[in-house]
Amino acid sequence: GARRGESSRGHPSPDHASRPRRRVAARHLMAAEGGRDGPLVFESFYWGLLSALSLNIGSIIGVSCLPSMKVRAILMSFGGGALLFALSIELFGNVLNRSSESKAVIVMMICFAVVGGCLFAFLNWALNSLGAGIRKPSTTKLRFSRLRFLLMRRLAMRLWNIPFFAVLSWEELKDLIQYGMYKARFVAGDTIMSDEVGDKGIFFILSGKVSAQIFGQGTPPEENEVHELGPNQIFGDMTVLTGSYLKCIATATVPTKVLVLPGHEVARLLDVNGAVRSQVSMLAVQRLQQVAEMKNLPEHILASLSSRCALESHKAGDVIFEGSVCAVTPVLCIVLGSVELSYKEG
Repeated sequence: GARRGESSRGHPSPDHASRPRRRVAARHLMAAEGGRDGPLVFESFYWGLLSALSLNIGSIIGVSCLPSMKVRAILMSFGGGALLFALSIELFGNVLNRSSESKAVIVMMICFAVVGGCLFAFLNWALNSLGAGIRKPSTTKLRFSRLRFLLMRRLAMRLWNIPFFAVLSWEELKDLIQYGMYKARFVAGDTIMSDEVGDKGIFFILSGKVSAQIFGQGTPPEENEVHELGPNQIFGDMTVLTGSYLKCIATATVPTKVLVLPGHEVARLLDVNGAVRSQVSMLAVQRLQQVAEMKNLPEHILASLSSRCALESHKAGDVIFEGSVCAVTPVLCIVLGSVELSYKEG
């Protein structure tokens, strides 16, 4: 039989003879297109060269003049976003080109993207919750920040239950906790607070156990109340906590760690915060109602008395009042601290 490309008489077929001419035409066409689109080759080369040099440029800048942490964070976030964008185009570009064939492809792409994102978020949360939150510096800082916030919120909820601190906002309480409180440790048997030892402030138990003995006025020693306190409970100056002076002795029964709000910080809060002063004035007027001569006073009279109250601060050893008690002697209400009364006949 005749070979392919030849006629039955042994001569080349017309199609076979025209192939060289087609090849020449194709070469001329490619040369023409190459001449027209030639600059794209150089442009691609320049961009590729710039991309390759970026690593060297970045290393030189990092070694010679390292920018600040803020600038580095901005650059890293931009680079991370650019990489995610390029990855998204690489993954979904082909699918978007085929979207004209079937809309189901777009629906599947969106569903699997959402499922993948939710799965990643769930696994990340599970790792952080099960103790792997300290696997890298960023998650370590986030975990400790969250623990600090939870502790601060528990302490703020306890302080809001005290009338003295009930008028403070969250921001004011947060500043007071952050900048006014400090941490203290006690071993078993240490006296944390008493009239003779320790600071008369507010204490928040972080760990351990505390025995608080409260001495009532005129109460026999065997009838004094003893309370066992544990973590997340609060104790301290009874004048601040209850509005009345009661002697209290707090002793650590096991190794204990507490947060302390010292008494001078409470006094400073009285000096700078008008809402706290108003609250203290109202509490003082309410205590005046316990006096037989004032318990029947109407509310508007009590309100006027509250507005006329003046806050005075005294140091240890100062004489607050001396003289004979008469009709013009002022009424004094102790907000913080304690005083010693002495009477002289004459």
